[in-house]
Amino acid sequence: MLTLRLPKALEAEFLDYCERHGVSKTEAGLTALRKLLVAERAPLPIPEDDPLVKWIGVMEDGPSTDEWLRATRGDDWNRP
Repeated sequence: MLTLRLPKALEAEFLDYCERHGVSKTEAGLTALRKLLVAERAPLPIPEDDPLVKWIGVMEDGPSTDEWLRATRGDDWNRP
């Protein structure tokens, strides 16, 4: 069970939304909460002006991060 105290203006906007869309307060609240939780798990967008954006996805195949780290640390110097 969850109880929320909304400021009057937000409550009025919420009730208006529910009426316009023909949904119950519970249904609208659940939808909003689910969207909030999904959005939190989504990766953050990378700005187009980021200098690394052109390199995203260019290496599809190749060594994994662990393989690169082993090679650069010299852990596998004597392996074939």
